[in-house]
Amino acid sequence: METNSNYYPCDIDSFDEAILLNGYSYFCRLSIDADMVENYDLLFEKYENYPNGYGWEGLIKTLIRETTPDIEKELNFDSEAGNFFCLISDEISMIKLATLISQMCANPDVMETMLSKVPNELRG
Repeated sequence: METNSNYYPCDIDSFDEAILLNGYSYFCRLSIDADMVENYDLLFEKYENYPNGYGWEGLIKTLIRETTPDIEKELNFDSEAGNFFCLISDEISMIKLATLISQMCANPDVMETMLSKVPNELRG
């Protein structure tokens, strides 16, 4: 497994062999350690969301649906309380998603806009 963290706050991994899940093959994983990304807590709370793994998942699903819905079919979300996890079928989609997340986190206005659009059922 090879790890690359040039896409803050994401860690991305590529696997030598596919992970098989529900009949699909996944070769990459993107993760965010929600406990380590404290500087976004107030923004999450402003929109009655929690800055945990599930809160990040809802935010990222909203980001994808608003910007690049074509990659959603390549993803399998597997978050937990302290971490956001997403398995991805190909490296191109992984880089696209990591870039989107990194750009959103670098721009508080974009992040706030996305947080304001997270539907109640996707909040952490």
